[in-house]
Amino acid sequence: MQSATLVHWLRQLTEPDTEKIKQATKQLQNLSFNNDFLLQLFHILRSEQNEQLRISASVLLRRKLSKSSSTIPKDVHETLKKLLLEQVQIETNQRIQKSLFELIGTIAKQDLQQEVIEKKTKKAKKQPKNEVTGWKEYLHLCGTLVQSTDLKQLELGMYLFATLATYCAEFILQHWPHTFNLITSMLKTRPSPIVCEQSLIILTNLVKVVQQKQYVQTISDLVPIANDAIQYLFANLKVMTIKID
Repeated sequence: MQSATLVHWLRQLTEPDTEKIKQATKQLQNLSFNNDFLLQLFHILRSEQNEQLRISASVLLRRKLSKSSSTIPKDVHETLKKLLLEQVQIETNQRIQKSLFELIGTIAKQDLQQEVIEKKTKKAKKQPKNEVTGWKEYLHLCGTLVQSTDLKQLELGMYLFATLATYCAEFILQHWPHTFNLITSMLKTRPSPIVCEQSLIILTNLVKVVQQKQYVQTISDLVPIANDAIQYLFANLKVMTIKID
């Protein structure tokens, strides 16, 4: 499949013509059966100059990953994971970066949630250990970035950590001591508003899935610190508003 063909139909999706949109949708559905469809979409997302085309490619890619994950060849799946982690570290466009986080979250939900389910099943039934795909590279990248002394790297790490919490909070809960220490440290030191925001997002998503009493208590201990961080964010917002005015 040629990228130019895919770009043509993606571009036609943005046309203010119902018939052209229908035609483009049908053609894209036909193209989606090609083995290199997902990688070509990613190529457009990474390389195309037109922002709207990049976003369209991202939306279509995420939809395909969500609805047809079981039919995606393993080599394509693993290649996408690698490419996404590479691109999110160099992407400068905020809208595209947000799309990359959503794609990473979609895959993480499938791979890491399956790991959570398998661990629970093995614990309950004492089944022999099977190979779990997981996403070690993602976890390693998060761990490396959140320890960085470079603020931009730290913020990216917190964005990735918050993405994981949003899409697969139960997985993070399995690593609660490390998560608790990270959130506590970031909310206390407040390296930047972004770091605070992402820490609060992580905490909020964990609250949604927490069940064990010991977790409830430690999260309760974080509430005063979280309140202070929220006040810090509001104060920072007021300062930014004054500067804009």
